[in-house]
Amino acid sequence: MLNLWPPLLIGAQAAGGDAPWITLLIGGWLLQLAIVWLNDFADRGSDAGQPTWISGGSGVLPRGELRPRQLKAAGMLAAEGYLLCFAWLGALVGKWLLPLLALAGLGLFLAYSFPPLRLNYRGGGEFLQTAGVGLVLPLLALWVSGASAAALPTGDWLFLLLTAFIAAIATTLPDRDEDLRAGKRTLCALLGRGPLLGLLWLASLPLAWFSPFDLLVRLGLPLVLLIALWLDAGRADARRRGLLQGLLLLAWVQACWWGKLWEGIPF
Repeated sequence: MLNLWPPLLIGAQAAGGDAPWITLLIGGWLLQLAIVWLNDFADRGSDAGQPTWISGGSGVLPRGELRPRQLKAAGMLAAEGYLLCFAWLGALVGKWLLPLLALAGLGLFLAYSFPPLRLNYRGGGEFLQTAGVGLVLPLLALWVSGASAAALPTGDWLFLLLTAFIAAIATTLPDRDEDLRAGKRTLCALLGRGPLLGLLWLASLPLAWFSPFDLLVRLGLPLVLLIALWLDAGRADARRRGLLQGLLLLAWVQACWWGKLWEGIPF
């Protein structure tokens, strides 16, 4: 939920804060459950490792706590609840395209693991996650509040997409070796943790010189990536290093999101 609620809240706040907050957050929570459970079901043949705090799903199938069909049924129920939430909100505000946008968002997330796209195996899954978290979720909240995409400035859309992309990268860092064995073509599996973080660090340097971004984004990201690169040279096992790096990046993302929300609170 920490990766889905803030983009929803940022969109609702930009629209003036008139959104039905409780229903919006319940919809985001149900979407999170659907993503985790259905992706666990889709990866049941390759997910043998223990989950971490930020990756690996719920772990109920490898531990034998549920049968695949039970987890699939739970995921489908959560997905239906999410769609019903936004169908109801669409009827409430008179926006009949809202359920279609919600369905498109669910489709983006599920295409990460399910055929025919299955982009976590074919490559490009991080970009699907970025579009879902950084674009669809804020837009859902804006529409629910009766606003348009223009309620968020261009700089804020870039901010959301950048932070969503870093969050998507962060969750793949602990599982690089497992993903390689499973044949997943994540950016981390293809490039390796060190080279990927190095490329992100180089790409982040121009943010310190120009920007519609806040200081935390401009200067914090290169610093956080530099620390993550330093951790890659540590003696801890690879999975532990990846977990520490992922937690560091996700902490930066959360600080950016909640900092953005804090800025918009009137005092």
